[in-house]
Amino acid sequence: MSTSEVGRQRRQSGLTLVELLIVTAILGILAMILARFFGDATTGAVEASLEGQIRGIVVAQETHLAINGTYTSLAEELDFSVGGNVGVELSVGDGNQYSQEGWSARLRHEPTGVECAVYHGAVAEHAFEPAEEEKVVACRKS
Repeated sequence: MSTSEVGRQRRQSGLTLVELLIVTAILGILAMILARFFGDATTGAVEASLEGQIRGIVVAQETHLAINGTYTSLAEELDFSVGGNVGVELSVGDGNQYSQEGWSARLRHEPTGVECAVYHGAVAEHAFEPAEEEKVVACRKS
């Protein structure tokens, strides 16, 4: 076997630069598809977590009403907890700190931009978005 035949044989057993670029492009496209799929799954998990945390606020507000006779817009007066990176907004019907009319709450997960809200009582015109129906938790990604 001559040296030129050995050189040809070596070149034929490997991948060319064009073939490597094609494989890399295909892997990149697959990675983008998987990232989008897992990103949607993460958003769904965050929504489910926020919904559970909002339900904790519902219980805390009803407990506050039973003990004190009013709802409150002061989170520190309620017995509930939220996960990390979650912002809490509370409001009562008349814009004061306490009310018997009703209340509204919104949680926002800062890293993903997912927010969920709910309201109860005669506060529909002052309810946080995306809540549209009383006692129904609504979520969106902003």
